[in-house]
Amino acid sequence: MDQLSRSTNIEIQYVPEHRAENVVSIIRQLGQVVKCPVNDGDISYCSRGAQSNPQSTRPRTNLVKFNTPRTRDSLLAATIQYNKNHPKEKLDTEALGLDDEKIAIFVMENLTKEIKNIHAAARHRGKELNL
Repeated sequence: MDQLSRSTNIEIQYVPEHRAENVVSIIRQLGQVVKCPVNDGDISYCSRGAQSNPQSTRPRTNLVKFNTPRTRDSLLAATIQYNKNHPKEKLDTEALGLDDEKIAIFVMENLTKEIKNIHAAARHRGKELNL
């Protein structure tokens, strides 16, 4: 049930934080770069997540809730396609026009902690088996 409530959400990780940032404009810019336009009306809610470790220098994750799963799925698919089409220049801060150092940006489904753990275990097992 908890995962079902996240069916329209994505996480965007490693986007540098700025005091006067506009998360919606970052989402729109992401859509332009990956060729999947996102309008303000497509976004139900967006914000930075909480910092789990106050000593961490990692930027807080952007959480975006779209109005429909189709919008979320289209943006995820476009991001995957962008990274396949640009294997040496995958999605990063430079591609989004952010004025920070070049840092890889990851766009993914917003999964529950339990499902994230299962996914991590499957990736680890795949590496062990050279898959």
